[in-house]
Amino acid sequence: MKKTRGKNIKGMSKKAVFFVFAIELFFALLLVSLLMKSVTINENEEIQYADSSATDKISCADGRLYVNNISASVPKEGNPEYDISYSWAESDTDYPTVPRAAIASYRNKEGDLLYEISLYKDSFTAKEDIPEGKDADNWFDDWKGNGEEGAKITGETVQAGKFKGFLVSAAEGVTSDSKAPYTLYFAVKDKNGISVYILEGILHNEEAADAFKAAMDSCTKSLHKK
Repeated sequence: MKKTRGKNIKGMSKKAVFFVFAIELFFALLLVSLLMKSVTINENEEIQYADSSATDKISCADGRLYVNNISASVPKEGNPEYDISYSWAESDTDYPTVPRAAIASYRNKEGDLLYEISLYKDSFTAKEDIPEGKDADNWFDDWKGNGEEGAKITGETVQAGKFKGFLVSAAEGVTSDSKAPYTLYFAVKDKNGISVYILEGILHNEEAADAFKAAMDSCTKSLHKK
């Protein structure tokens, strides 16, 4: 009886091992299948990397935002927090390393974020690629605003400090409904071509709407080239 029972126990052990192996194999094949499916879904998605060979020089402190030789004044009142955002270079693996934007953030006494102001370069057109008849002064002449009645967002050409610009903003006053209720594009010419920069304002708290609007108006007028 002992011998027979020993055989039965041994037989059951083999079945258990086989059963566990079969389960592990199933889940392994399922994981491979899911990974292959993920690769198939994402194989046509193009990752946009920053051009690390044309890295912008960015700094911010003491009421000023700098991107290359472009400067904007921001309010010193309210103890702004200054920061620099980064983009991914193609060689980056762990974290982004290419400077992207200079940012000033404003909070209330409770520490809640009220609004942010950022300055960054959006694009560059080399001298040889500039369309005939185009220059920094008329760069936005063919940009169209939203002229529909009741539209929440409008666009218009404006004088942005020393530059000609195109402002996209909230039509019915400044609100936090839009992620960026104030986006100002402006063109800057140098010996190599024309760069388009963006001064962007994001309102996070309706209570700061008046202060935000005043800050963006002041920043726009302050834009200049060092």
